[in-house]
Amino acid sequence: MALVRAALHARPRPANTTVFLQRRSASSTISHSQEEHHDEHHDSEGTEYPKEGGFLTPFWRNTFFFSVFVTGFYKFAPAPGDDTFLTQYLAQFNTPKEAWARINEKHVLDVTAASEQLLLQASAQRPKVHRYRYPQRFDFVSPHRVPVGSEIDMSGVVAKGSHE
Repeated sequence: MALVRAALHARPRPANTTVFLQRRSASSTISHSQEEHHDEHHDSEGTEYPKEGGFLTPFWRNTFFFSVFVTGFYKFAPAPGDDTFLTQYLAQFNTPKEAWARINEKHVLDVTAASEQLLLQASAQRPKVHRYRYPQRFDFVSPHRVPVGSEIDMSGVVAKGSHE
């Protein structure tokens, strides 16, 4: 709708709009017979239509040449196993298979090592800490009735949280 309105505003208007309105109203009245009206607009004697090209147009010509080219290329192209000049020329710029095998093997080893490191870091846990409710109990060890060799020297042990 907006496009139609814009197109109507874009077309040029005649300088004198009253002449335009008179001409428009005169054409809408039935001042002439239907036969004249029919003959004026449908005069097919002077109209010539261009001849259609059929299969001789450039599209069909190009389609024919393209299909002949593709058929010839398919029939006479070298087989995938043949060593042609182009294949040899391109092969001299390629990296050998052995080099790619070494590169891929090194890559696999590096990725494996990196994933092991990642798993090690992901599964890492803080060491278990044994928290004693009463760390003063270390000082109350009885020196009596301790068999020889089973006594542990606790003189260097300092409990966390104890202030000395």
